[in-house]
Amino acid sequence: MSLQVSGTNSYEIWVRTLRAWAADPRVSLADLPVLQDDTFSPGTMMRLIEHINKGLEAAGQRWVDALGRAMGSITDADSLARELVQLRPVLARRVQLATHPSLPPTLRTAYTKNVGEWIERQQSEFEQMLARLFTSGVDAVTVDRLVAAAKQNPFRAVLGYEVVQDGSRIESQAIPLSVRVEGDNQPSGASRVRSRLRRVDPLPTSVERNS
Repeated sequence: MSLQVSGTNSYEIWVRTLRAWAADPRVSLADLPVLQDDTFSPGTMMRLIEHINKGLEAAGQRWVDALGRAMGSITDADSLARELVQLRPVLARRVQLATHPSLPPTLRTAYTKNVGEWIERQQSEFEQMLARLFTSGVDAVTVDRLVAAAKQNPFRAVLGYEVVQDGSRIESQAIPLSVRVEGDNQPSGASRVRSRLRRVDPLPTSVERNS
């Protein structure tokens, strides 16, 4: 069930909604007033941007934390694929705000570009983290399978979601089969993968404020 936020004017509705949504993604963004580039004075717009940035930061951090927790249960490429797909609705919340149709056109264009770049950076860092598992004692075949699963189930998939602005949960898509490495018959190194991933922070502990 989505939650509604009220206010006496456009700025107040936006600020109250962003604050509530940052704490609870069930809060609806469907009724945010449509803004134009000249709706507010420059000073007021700058204050609103600060609130938007905080909302984006909270949404991104929620996904980073969820991904970090999920890594503790990973044993092989298939379980990694499942976790990555199941976490897409969490990541999609950041896209939801960055691409919101009620944002001023110029600001929406900038945020849409930035969120795409941010997701690509997280993908690159995540793949590099998985590749480094080889130096931590996980065998090369298992590492290759994990990296392949990450590439086949990329974070950027959320950019193609039809984000529901009423705050309802976005359904996960079907999980593709993970890539099998030639010569690999059975998953190996599962216990080492799980123990290593529990000790590795998969992404930065904080997110950029302006993307």
